[in-house]
Amino acid sequence: MKRILCISTLLWAVLPMCRTASGQNDRNASWYVSGRVVLEDGSPPADRVEIVATCNGQSYVAARTDKMGIFSFRPGSGSRAFQDASAWSNDGSVGRLASIMGPTPTSGATSTATTDSGQQSTAAGPSVPNDGTNGTVTRLGAIEKTFTNCDMQARLPGYKSASVSLTNRGPMDNPDLGTIVLHRIIPVEGQVVSVSELAAPKTARKAFDQGRQAVKANRAQEARQDFEKAAGIYPQYAAAWCELGKLCIERQQLQEARRLYETAIRADPKYLDSYLQLAALQAVARQWPQLAATTGAALRLNPHGYPQAYYLNALANFNLRNADAAEKSAREAERLDARHRFPESWLMLGRILDLRRQFVEAAAQLREYLRLAPRAPDAADIRTRLTQIEELSASAAPVQPN
Repeated sequence: MKRILCISTLLWAVLPMCRTASGQNDRNASWYVSGRVVLEDGSPPADRVEIVATCNGQSYVAARTDKMGIFSFRPGSGSRAFQDASAWSNDGSVGRLASIMGPTPTSGATSTATTDSGQQSTAAGPSVPNDGTNGTVTRLGAIEKTFTNCDMQARLPGYKSASVSLTNRGPMDNPDLGTIVLHRIIPVEGQVVSVSELAAPKTARKAFDQGRQAVKANRAQEARQDFEKAAGIYPQYAAAWCELGKLCIERQQLQEARRLYETAIRADPKYLDSYLQLAALQAVARQWPQLAATTGAALRLNPHGYPQAYYLNALANFNLRNADAAEKSAREAERLDARHRFPESWLMLGRILDLRRQFVEAAAQLREYLRLAPRAPDAADIRTRLTQIEELSASAAPVQPN
């Protein structure tokens, strides 16, 4: 099986909101949007909440709330910080590294993708016009177009969020997205915010916060020093170890990143981010027994919030020849993935059913995969196999009496 899915770190874009005196954004300034997340009783969540933007089928973590549940971010930010492992590409590859970014870079931007060999390729965006505007109007126009098919949700394990649409919203509109209410689904054991983080000394928390600010400003060396300081002051600081692992990923130091994620898990066994990041590394390394164990632990902590964890668990069990377990996880991944962000689950289940010669359902799964990821690199091969399966299904069908 090919290699799978690029590992990525959080896109930290929680920046101050920029408004004019009238309360609207200046068209020639950066475009910011903001909002608030509350629980059903109107109180802010105890944990920081991820704000996930889904644009044209691709999802990424755009921001995190503060302690009061407030968030703000800049749509279309040119930051090259990567996202976390819970945000995945919609290009439809199974077992293949795929670059996962936010909205397409606009004027003057460059995009960097990590290939299977670990090399990086860079593609330049359109040139900035030499008209004295520094490309501001062009960039904003491109961003507006990019965000015409976007919506946002708050993500917190054990809770369900309503969606907020960015359709028809632009830089001249009121930047306030309003309030997103989280509704409790079922209690979960895993935590988005490390419990040990709440007990960290003030000096460690200060260093950690400085590290996150440095990440947002793309100052990787400074961020690394801050996170190392936080972990040195308070060795149980799981989030600091995890952030150090993400910085190692950017430098292609995968073995060191794996060690740091394992350290984070030992520091706080209920901190989910560590498991998700480690699982992505294990998938890339084709470490199927370890991947099955890591995703199994993550799903025991939170069996409701992460369809990609079920997909990776299915991938591990498929390669371990545990077909029943692989099928069960693939079906659960499909059930939870209401937004169809991970079409690989449909491909996985289609292959399992194909091997079992359950051709009718296998064909349905592969058709859905091709619908969700029509431009996937393996789409041509899948279409060929789908044609073969449909022929086999037709030949196996009982002849109807006249």
